[in-house]
Amino acid sequence: MNKKSKEMFEFINIESINNAFSILTSLLYKPLGFYLGWIILHYVCVHLYANICVPLTFWGFITSPLNAMNPLCRGLEWINHNSLIVMSNMWLGLGTWITTNILYTNYEAMKNSLRQTE
Repeated sequence: MNKKSKEMFEFINIESINNAFSILTSLLYKPLGFYLGWIILHYVCVHLYANICVPLTFWGFITSPLNAMNPLCRGLEWINHNSLIVMSNMWLGLGTWITTNILYTNYEAMKNSLRQTE
């Protein structure tokens, strides 16, 4: 093992890993919980809507125009619609954040390499 590898292993110890993990969980706890909450709500409401409002039977086919207008089915449909919007916006935000970080990292690397060549 060369000197650089030894320095790397000395730098990475269990305490620094625990500190990094605690910082990461404190930063991601609320956004991931929020996203997971919307996913669960969406999943449950879609299945409830399919089973209660438009059951897969002949009688469900006949009564679906009436069932689709009752307050329970309208509420389930509203949650379904808005959860799709929330999840779509979260993916858009995540993609924007990743793209920004990649571009900023590449910009900083390019700027540093230009400074070194001068």
